[in-house]
Amino acid sequence: MNKTLKFSSFVFFVFFLSAEAYASDFIYGIGGHPNSFKGTSLKYSKIIEGLGFTSFRTDYYWSNLERSKGNYIVPRDKYQQVIDNLASNGVKPLLILGYNNRLYFEGKPNSVEKYSEFANYAAWVCRKYKYSKPVLQVWNEWSIDKHNQTAARSLKSAQNYVELVKAVSKKISNISDCTLIAGDFNPNIPDDLKWGENLLSLGILSYIDGLSIHAYSFKPLKIPSADENIKTIINLHEKIQLKYKKDIPIYITEVGLPTYNWTRYNPIDVANYAKKYFSLARENKFIKGVWWYDLIDDGDNKNNGEFNFGIMRHDGTDKGNLSVFKTLRH
Repeated sequence: MNKTLKFSSFVFFVFFLSAEAYASDFIYGIGGHPNSFKGTSLKYSKIIEGLGFTSFRTDYYWSNLERSKGNYIVPRDKYQQVIDNLASNGVKPLLILGYNNRLYFEGKPNSVEKYSEFANYAAWVCRKYKYSKPVLQVWNEWSIDKHNQTAARSLKSAQNYVELVKAVSKKISNISDCTLIAGDFNPNIPDDLKWGENLLSLGILSYIDGLSIHAYSFKPLKIPSADENIKTIINLHEKIQLKYKKDIPIYITEVGLPTYNWTRYNPIDVANYAKKYFSLARENKFIKGVWWYDLIDDGDNKNNGEFNFGIMRHDGTDKGNLSVFKTLRH
């Protein structure tokens, strides 16, 4: 073999290894609520593993863990069993740190003392799951409140949230192997994007390992464009780089399409959208993963949008699109 051919083969080999490593680093995630599943926790876990997802995102309720001050007792509910089953088999947990605990406060924390109390719980979770190198998300959709949406997206709301994230970040800084993410705003919604921009201007990037984005974008009858959705996120990342001089990783922790009476989406169209969405996201190195929302419908009412985001029906049966979702990693 001549030197030119040897060099070309070497370059190809290195490129192949880099591509393989890059592909393996991208996280294929799914969200879900195991307690609403009618089957066993083991069956729920096997469904996720069978579909090839590499991460499972779910709530990890503070109030379930600390029922007397300073004493943490791991509950043996389906949430816990599924998280443990999957983590032991290499499926990375993305745990949502939330929410209030009546032992300390109700509602959202809004003082130094409350931030510190919440951060103690976050540190306990980080230590417990450090073996699985978890992703920890601070709260979920802080900027959404059906009772007072104006307050939820106010500057004060952003300030309180950043202070909470700061407290958590400092508390877990000496615990290795936990990735801390925060944000959860939707760049496709102007008011929510503005709230997210407030987080950035308040310095949230100094306290997190990645920015969490919820990327919903849909209207009745028409399947949205995956290209346009990803382009919005690319634009956001470029603006952050330009303004804040930081190449912050982005975690798309929720995106999905509901198959209920208002949207009238065909499950196959939804699955094909997901396939293209994951493919486009993987092409952008700064996007560390996508978590589809969610695994199983939370109810049977086809007039309730919140109930119908699952890729499977409420009874755990196939909507007719699982064969597509099985291909997402490829």
